[in-house]
Amino acid sequence: VRENLTESVVHENESVCERGKFQCESGACVDSHLVCDQRADCPDGSDEASAICKGFCDKREFACDDHSCIPIDLRCDGNFDCSDGSDEREDFCNLNKTSEYFTCCTYDRQ
Repeated sequence: VRENLTESVVHENESVCERGKFQCESGACVDSHLVCDQRADCPDGSDEASAICKGFCDKREFACDDHSCIPIDLRCDGNFDCSDGSDEREDFCNLNKTSEYFTCCTYDRQ
């Protein structure tokens, strides 16, 4: 058994996981679709690390601090759509708030 372990030694930047799998920092392999799903599937939780999940949302989505994604138009709408409430953070939403007396509009010019 010990001889087989030496064959699985992971060198820096080299993965021993098969295609479609994510390699945890511990060396364990989990299905790629489980990465950044708000559940720690790796024994060490590295599949939910903020460094990995930070850019996980697409450009039409807001990245919640809990690594979930919500539609961008739900950010600062007065409702807590992220499970951690980060879409309604006062410091962020106050910077993007328009005056109650002034509404900004964009027009589609064709």
